[in-house]
Amino acid sequence: MWHNELADQWSKNLYNVANGESLKSLEEFWSNPLTIKMFKDRIRCMIARWGYSPNIIVWEIMNEANLITGFFANRDAFVK
Repeated sequence: MWHNELADQWSKNLYNVANGESLKSLEEFWSNPLTIKMFKDRIRCMIARWGYSPNIIVWEIMNEANLITGFFANRDAFVK
């Protein structure tokens, strides 16, 4: 996930309540149980789809998360 999905492009984010999902604010991304489950499911789907490939060297779950609003206040939740 690119950090801008949760920052500059929040209005277009698939987790945004305005787009039919569960988050009223960006900060809820770090603590909303439904969103956490959805994000984990997204990761599981990617691994199920491409995990067989010997060409994958590394999985980067989120790029530059520290640039997202509320990251430092919720760092422990992010690490978990």
